[in-house]
Amino acid sequence: MTYTKKQFGSELKTKILIGSNCDEISKWAFKIYIDHGLEFECNLDCFVLKLMAMEEGPEFLLSEEKLKLLVDELMGAVRN
Repeated sequence: MTYTKKQFGSELKTKILIGSNCDEISKWAFKIYIDHGLEFECNLDCFVLKLMAMEEGPEFLLSEEKLKLLVDELMGAVRN
């Protein structure tokens, strides 16, 4: 079964809404990569790796606003 961008975006949105910090989101993204990496929809791996990298240092951290933009992109929403 394919693990879609929309599914990943929806789960990420939930993580943001419950107040998960960057470390928690990064660890969650790593778990998704391990559990579903072979089932990823085309180009989803780039998004997952971007979130996983947040644990590697402050230069890779994404603000809440950037995370929300990422959710919109994953779910196919256009944000003005």
